[in-house]
Amino acid sequence: MRKMALVSALVGMIAVAPPAAHAADALRQCDVLAASPLDATRPKGVNGVGFGKLDAGAAVAACEAAVKAKPDDARANFNLGRALQAEGKDLDRARSFYEKAGGKGHGLALFNLGVMYRDAIGGPRDYGRALDYFRKADAAHYAGAANEVGQAYRNGRGVKQDDAEAFKWYDKAAKMGDATALANLGQMYEDGLGVAADQAKAVDYYKKSAAKGDGMGLLNLGWDYEQGKGVPKDDAIATSYYKKAAEAGNADGFNNYGVNLANGIGTLKDLKAAEAMLIKGVEAGSDRAAYNLAFDYNDGKFGQPDPAKAAHYALVAIAMHSALAETVLYEGRGKKLSIATLEALQGLLAEKGLKFDKEGGQLSNSAIEALKKYAASQP
Repeated sequence: MRKMALVSALVGMIAVAPPAAHAADALRQCDVLAASPLDATRPKGVNGVGFGKLDAGAAVAACEAAVKAKPDDARANFNLGRALQAEGKDLDRARSFYEKAGGKGHGLALFNLGVMYRDAIGGPRDYGRALDYFRKADAAHYAGAANEVGQAYRNGRGVKQDDAEAFKWYDKAAKMGDATALANLGQMYEDGLGVAADQAKAVDYYKKSAAKGDGMGLLNLGWDYEQGKGVPKDDAIATSYYKKAAEAGNADGFNNYGVNLANGIGTLKDLKAAEAMLIKGVEAGSDRAAYNLAFDYNDGKFGQPDPAKAAHYALVAIAMHSALAETVLYEGRGKKLSIATLEALQGLLAEKGLKFDKEGGQLSNSAIEALKKYAASQP
């Protein structure tokens, strides 16, 4: 009897791990599934998972367990907020975990809160609150936050527009190693905003940004090679940078590479690849790509004209507040589009319950007003 009791006791000792070990294992699994590659607090050996590649369901489950085991751990709360945001079912809850992590000084959590308010993710857009969180993230030493404060000053969002102040914040972020801030400094030097124009310095900053793999730096460097600004004009080099910008996920990188593929500029002409690039550009948020697709389908660039697709992308471009599309459709009354495309566009407006009069060969005043009303309803 005593022997059996001894064996039972030993089995019990082996099966029960210390609570601290359980907590460490839970956090490790949460890190593996949900840690951000941008989070400097993630442990060694954990590379992080890109936001678009998160297995949200598994990450939420793992990080729920981590937070239960270590409720006051900043990274566990941040990871759970990130997983919940990727899942998209309860963005208020995602925000609450970011806030808990941010309250413990987690810079990237504070930064993500700023992005949520800036981009109206899970609630109304609020540039003032976004700026407040970006400032807090900067105080927590997250490099990308200083760049966003610069963006706020550059665009007058949540604060009075001030190029000189924007330049200072970009410079601060660049000195902290932020690649996008380097590209923004290049843009300021190229356009003479907040600093004396200096094309050589602009190119230098673009090159530094591009060397870090930043999409904007790659895009702008490609543009300078295409235009011969501060560097010898070279379409092949320009297109290679556009391709790299697209590979980095830059929306206008997809657009510019697609345009050059469609026209055989600096590369072999490939209409199928061009169409795919432009579609990816729209998906990534390029209003220029939407505008270009509208006209490419209207003109039959990829084969026969496709009025339905042309109208679809024209409306997408308007929803994205494309200045080019607004010029063609509002000021030009759509006369550059075929009658078939105009009819398809008006059909899309009617499907959305917008009322307007029709005119032959162009958009009527009421149709233009319907387009503006639709655009105003978009974020």
